Amino acid sequence: MDIPQEQMQEVGFFGIYKESFKTIFSWKKIFTQITLTFILPLSFIFLAHFIVVDILDWNINRHEDRIDNSNVKSEHLYRKLSSAWIGYWIFKFIYLTFLLLFSLLSTAAVVYTIAALYSGNEVTFKKVIKIVPKVWKRLALTCLWIYFGFFIYNMVAMFVYRVWETTTTDTTFAIVVLYVLIALYCVGFVYITALWQLASVVSVLEGCYGLKAMMRGNTFDQGAKVVIMVRVLGAILHLCGHLDTVFRVRVARAYWANSGAGVRFSTNEPVPYRLCCANNGLSCL
Repeated sequence: MDIPQEQMQEVGFFGIYKESFKTIFSWKKIFTQITLTFILPLSFIFLAHFIVVDILDWNINRHEDRIDNSNVKSEHLYRKLSSAWIGYWIFKFIYLTFLLLFSLLSTAAVVYTIAALYSGNEVTFKKVIKIVPKVWKRLALTCLWIYFGFFIYNMVAMFVYRVWETTTTDTTFAIVVLYVLIALYCVGFVYITALWQLASVVSVLEGCYGLKAMMRGNTFDQGAKVVIMVRVLGAILHLCGHLDTVFRVRVARAYWANSGAGVRFSTNEPVPYRLCCANNGLSCL
């Protein structure tokens, strides 16, 4: 599958998806192995955490409701609430750790496999397993730099919003300015996400990582960056949003219904707020 670079540059936006499906179905065995080893656990972790977070949220809300409705402020209730919050943050830490780990491993595996296939090199799953541990550290450092960039970007965005909030009044012009700022923030967010994708590829295929990989990815052709930005906005964010909504409405609601939550909870105990949103056909983030 050694395709000339000039031909790949003329593939276009929809051609990327066509070429992707063609590559996957042409090498079904190795991509199936990568999916079962890295991507499937990543998907399971991502979706399963919704149910666990719902349970932890309900538990926290239950203890808070009991404290609010109790005439005597019991130390026992506060200890239970503190334990519930500690359990929540411990789970969040474990979830984010495994999510980041499998995300890095799956990214490294897919990028290396695609690069090897398109360069005409022989690639096997055993070779991928040997290469992934060698490149994932570079990929992790690049991701840390990207996270730092997102943190700075959001801090600046919050500062700008605070300035808008304190210097404007409730007028039509102020609302228009707010919508313009939101649009600019979304464009910047998608651009950084696209840069993340490019820097990840550079980190896997080249020896650089971190800030150097980000700078290297930023030097790519503007057309390639625009295509990736559109792909991030249209394929990743949009698809993940629908997947999130469907899972919450169908799977999470079915879980609570089958668990007998409606029978077991007393009238004084709050029903999980995400379940209420699901019953109303809403997506709760």
